[in-house]
Amino acid sequence: MNHYDTSQSLRQLKMKWPKPNVTVTYTNPQYKAPDRAKEPDGTVFLSKFQHLAIKYGKVTEHHPAAPCGNVIPEDLEKLRWLGKEVRKCQLEKKEPIEGDSLGCFWSPART
Repeated sequence: MNHYDTSQSLRQLKMKWPKPNVTVTYTNPQYKAPDRAKEPDGTVFLSKFQHLAIKYGKVTEHHPAAPCGNVIPEDLEKLRWLGKEVRKCQLEKKEPIEGDSLGCFWSPART
Protein backbone atom coordinates (compact mmCIF):
# COMPACT_ATOMS: atom_id res chain seq x y z
CA MET A 1 0.00 0.00 0.00
CA ASN A 2 1.27 3.42 -0.90
CA HIS A 3 1.00 5.42 2.34
CA TYR A 4 0.72 8.70 0.43
CA ASP A 5 -2.14 7.61 -1.83
CA THR A 6 -5.34 8.09 0.16
CA SER A 7 -7.51 6.79 -2.68
CA GLN A 8 -6.46 3.20 -1.93
CA SER A 9 -8.77 1.34 0.42
CA LEU A 10 -7.24 -0.12 3.54
CA ARG A 11 -7.12 -3.88 3.87
CA GLN A 12 -8.40 -5.69 6.92
CA LEU A 13 -5.63 -6.85 9.24
CA LYS A 14 -6.17 -9.50 11.90
CA MET A 15 -3.59 -10.22 14.61
CA LYS A 16 -3.80 -13.06 17.14
CA TRP A 17 -1.79 -13.30 20.33
CA PRO A 18 -2.01 -16.68 22.12
CA LYS A 19 -1.33 -15.00 25.48
CA PRO A 20 -3.43 -13.26 26.75
CA ASN A 21 -5.77 -14.82 24.14
CA VAL A 22 -6.51 -11.60 22.26
CA THR A 23 -7.40 -11.02 18.63
CA VAL A 24 -7.26 -7.51 17.15
CA THR A 25 -8.89 -6.78 13.81
CA TYR A 26 -8.07 -3.55 11.97
CA THR A 27 -10.56 -2.13 9.48
CA ASN A 28 -10.92 1.33 8.03
CA PRO A 29 -12.08 3.52 10.95
CA GLN A 30 -15.42 5.28 10.82
CA TYR A 31 -14.11 8.20 12.89
CA LYS A 32 -10.77 9.98 12.95
CA ALA A 33 -9.82 12.76 15.32
CA PRO A 34 -8.77 15.68 13.07
CA ASP A 35 -5.67 16.45 15.19
CA ARG A 36 -4.37 13.81 17.59
CA ALA A 37 -2.39 16.47 19.45
CA LYS A 38 -5.68 17.92 20.73
CA GLU A 39 -6.95 14.61 22.16
CA PRO A 40 -6.61 13.94 25.91
CA ASP A 41 -3.56 12.19 27.36
CA GLY A 42 -4.05 8.43 27.55
CA THR A 43 -5.80 8.17 24.18
CA VAL A 44 -4.72 5.13 22.14
CA PHE A 45 -4.73 5.56 18.35
CA LEU A 46 -4.60 3.00 15.56
CA SER A 47 -3.11 4.51 12.40
CA LYS A 48 -3.54 3.63 8.75
CA PHE A 49 0.07 2.47 8.96
CA GLN A 50 -1.32 -0.22 11.29
CA HIS A 51 0.57 0.70 14.44
CA LEU A 52 -0.64 1.78 17.86
CA ALA A 53 0.31 5.16 19.28
CA ILE A 54 -0.44 6.33 22.80
CA LYS A 55 -0.65 10.02 23.68
CA TYR A 56 0.88 10.71 27.08
CA GLY A 57 2.14 14.26 26.69
CA LYS A 58 2.92 16.93 24.10
CA VAL A 59 2.53 15.75 20.49
CA THR A 60 4.40 17.51 17.68
CA GLU A 61 2.77 15.64 14.78
CA HIS A 62 -0.58 17.26 14.04
CA HIS A 63 -2.41 14.79 11.82
CA PRO A 64 -5.65 12.79 11.89
CA ALA A 65 -5.73 9.52 13.81
CA ALA A 66 -8.40 7.03 14.82
CA PRO A 67 -8.86 6.75 18.60
CA CYS A 68 -9.44 3.13 19.59
CA GLY A 69 -9.02 3.08 23.36
CA ASN A 70 -7.70 4.73 26.50
CA VAL A 71 -5.02 4.02 29.05
CA ILE A 72 -6.34 3.11 32.50
CA PRO A 73 -6.25 6.47 34.37
CA GLU A 74 -4.15 5.12 37.26
CA ASP A 75 -1.48 3.97 34.74
CA LEU A 76 -1.08 7.36 33.03
CA GLU A 77 1.72 8.55 35.34
CA LYS A 78 3.55 5.23 34.80
CA LEU A 79 3.24 5.80 31.05
CA ARG A 80 4.67 9.33 31.34
CA TRP A 81 7.58 7.94 33.40
CA LEU A 82 8.20 5.24 30.79
CA GLY A 83 8.15 7.80 27.96
CA LYS A 84 10.80 9.89 29.74
CA GLU A 85 12.96 6.79 30.35
CA VAL A 86 12.73 5.67 26.72
CA ARG A 87 13.61 9.18 25.53
CA LYS A 88 16.55 9.32 27.93
CA CYS A 89 17.82 5.92 26.72
CA GLN A 90 17.53 6.97 23.07
CA LEU A 91 18.96 10.47 23.27
CA GLU A 92 21.28 10.58 26.29
CA LYS A 93 22.46 7.08 27.18
CA LYS A 94 22.23 5.57 23.67
CA GLU A 95 21.18 2.29 25.28
CA PRO A 96 18.30 -0.04 24.39
CA ILE A 97 15.37 -0.43 26.75
CA GLU A 98 13.53 -3.74 26.99
CA GLY A 99 9.95 -4.26 28.02
CA ASP A 100 7.26 -6.90 28.40
CA SER A 101 3.66 -5.95 27.72
CA LEU A 102 1.93 -9.30 28.23
CA GLY A 103 1.18 -9.05 31.94
CA CYS A 104 0.04 -5.44 32.16
CA PHE A 105 -0.05 -2.23 30.18
CA TRP A 106 3.76 -2.05 30.09
CA SER A 107 6.32 -3.51 32.42
CA PRO A 108 9.85 -2.26 31.78
CA ALA A 109 12.62 -4.76 32.45
CA ARG A 110 14.79 -3.43 35.26
CA THR A 111 18.31 -4.57 36.02
